Amino acid sequence: MSDLILTQDQIKEVTGYVQQTSQAKWLRDNRFKFLIGGDGLIKLSRNQFDLVMGATIGKGKNKPDFSNL
Repeated sequence: MSDLILTQDQIKEVTGYVQQTSQAKWLRDNRFKFLIGGDGLIKLSRNQFDLVMGATIGKGKNKPDFSNL
């Protein structure tokens, strides 16, 4: 699961904050969608991170081929 959800250290690095409440505020202010787990920790998916940050790795791999139309 470690590749699906950012680690707490990664969330600290992204937000620049150590406190959960400050991290959550920063993430909301920057339009990240995340969950708070039953353990009280922020759960931010790598997919959501990539989406907001504009990652382009892998984009276009599954484009339809319209060349025969």
